Amino acid sequence: MRTSLARMKWACFGALILLLCACDHPAETRPTPHNPADQASPLVRQTQFGSVQGKAEGNVLVWLGIPYGGDTAGAARWKAPVDPAPWSEILDATTAGTVALQSGSDGVSGSENALNLDIYRPNNDAKNLPVMVYVHGGNNQSGLSQEISGVSFVARHNAIVVSVNYRLGPLGFNPLPALKTGNDAAEDSGNYALLDINKALEWVKANISDFGGDTGNITVAGFSAGGRDVMAMLISPLFEGKFEKAISFSGGMTIADEAKSQQVFAQALAPLVVEDGESEP
Repeated sequence: MRTSLARMKWACFGALILLLCACDHPAETRPTPHNPADQASPLVRQTQFGSVQGKAEGNVLVWLGIPYGGDTAGAARWKAPVDPAPWSEILDATTAGTVALQSGSDGVSGSENALNLDIYRPNNDAKNLPVMVYVHGGNNQSGLSQEISGVSFVARHNAIVVSVNYRLGPLGFNPLPALKTGNDAAEDSGNYALLDINKALEWVKANISDFGGDTGNITVAGFSAGGRDVMAMLISPLFEGKFEKAISFSGGMTIADEAKSQQVFAQALAPLVVEDGESEP
């Protein structure tokens, strides 16, 4: 337990820079000029929030950075994710979406508003394809949906791959009691990253059939921390009925005492606390 808390403390301190660099601007949208003829293209698919246009990579069709949730900055920080704002023009889904805010060897990257996912499917007319939803690794402190491209997998298998970006670090997991409002038990858990993944699975259930996927044949798979998240999904009633199969690669379930975790987070975050209106630009 002591080792786990020590790791948590260093991870928390390492992630604190994320909070200093957080910004409240909305996630970037990438509309493309509307052309009615585009609707007949296999690269254009309809979601419940608007149409998206992808690209072909050999014999694979790819859609990148599709929003599955709304903004998670400002007043929405440390809250359960909500639906993204609908769009009217066809959304350009040919370039990678924003990654979650994180700190690495190259400094700080990403944004607080990064609830988006990537979809890969074979370039054919097949329908009711099995779906694999991939959760990236990175100790739940770093990582991105494109950690592993789905192109090579889809090229060899008649299946669909969905890869998800979700909140990381203390923005994705935070046990502090001040964040518990009592209005939502799931939100009060502090497991915001898992709530994001749950939101992504709800999106998949509602929309993947438009990409040729079978909503009754969804497998969740995760590597390292993603594998640990998959194991958490297996025991959480929140995820009941959201998937049929699960794969955990190199994942191991760990636990920590909530009260001690709260103490670690409080000690790490306290030096950053300022009164409203007193922070420097």
